[in-house]
Amino acid sequence: MSFPFEFSAPLPPRDHSFSGDESSGLQFQRLLTLVGMIGLLGLGAVHKAFNPGATDPVWARLAAASLFPALLILSYAQGWGYRTYVRVFRQLLYVGLTWLIAIVSLNEMRPAYALDLLLVYSSLVLVVGLGAKSMRSVLSFAGYGVILTALGGLWAGADSSIFAGLLGCMMTAAVVETVIIWRVFVIRKRLERRGRRLQVITDNLSEGVYRSTPEEGVVYANQAFADMLGFGSVDEVLECDPSSLYVDPSVRRRLRTQARKEGAFEDIEVKMQGPDGSELIGLMSGTVVRGSDGAVKGYDGSLVDITERKKIENRLRGLAHSIPGVVFQFAALAGGEYEMRFVSESTEASSPSPMWMGPFMLERYPLTGE
Repeated sequence: MSFPFEFSAPLPPRDHSFSGDESSGLQFQRLLTLVGMIGLLGLGAVHKAFNPGATDPVWARLAAASLFPALLILSYAQGWGYRTYVRVFRQLLYVGLTWLIAIVSLNEMRPAYALDLLLVYSSLVLVVGLGAKSMRSVLSFAGYGVILTALGGLWAGADSSIFAGLLGCMMTAAVVETVIIWRVFVIRKRLERRGRRLQVITDNLSEGVYRSTPEEGVVYANQAFADMLGFGSVDEVLECDPSSLYVDPSVRRRLRTQARKEGAFEDIEVKMQGPDGSELIGLMSGTVVRGSDGAVKGYDGSLVDITERKKIENRLRGLAHSIPGVVFQFAALAGGEYEMRFVSESTEASSPSPMWMGPFMLERYPLTGE
């Protein structure tokens, strides 16, 4: 399951081959590992303080709690991937739940212990759901907790009212949370299908497409965008500093300012660079994306590589400057207007103001078609 949170700094993965979702998910799982260790030690200390005669071996609690930091350390070992960590972490949750049910059963399911078990069980079902790829693992964990609690209560001869109430609350929590997780799975599948359709469309485009946000930088790019800048994958684009993609980083700031003021910019010539320093010339267009409150949420844009075209144009311009005759280039625009795009040095020398050539040539050689 994709993680809706970004944990950027505390426990970053060392392996930069992780995708964005895997990197965020791994950090989230590591954070939960620390929370699990603190929770085990904290609950034991509280119960020992209020119930000195309770059955709760310190050595057993320390042994169970030590498994969490051990897993955290192992996660940095070479070859440990996101899926491996999630699988081992889930097994560790089974161990922790088994140990907690055993302690609660040894203490005859007293109200304080029963309440702790209910809260921890409900939390762990949600944790399993966050990292699950299918409902099977969620149902297995939820069912395991209820069945083991029932067996523990029968073995301990717990008070029937407390025992029945605990089982009823656990089953209710399991059903409610399973339904919630299932709904999240359904929504996630829909979003993934839409995302795949969008990815197929954008990946078939020859121009680069991207989205950036003020807080996170580039959050989406298609394969064409990554290829033209020389990145090995789209994930590498998402991890880079957006300003580093520009030969002159101030250009990015100017384009963002223009987009905020005017709502968009179109066909702006920019010099971009890849991770190896190779440069390209592109035509960039973009629009600003605003929220319902009018605040800027992001920028959607496209990039067309015109490096080869610029090289050809420069060679032609150099050739035109060497011709002694009158050489110029103009284009007809909408509304009967025209634009002078190139004037050779010999033309400028022969006429201080060659702009009269435009309407003269249009009248003599009218352009046809669109």
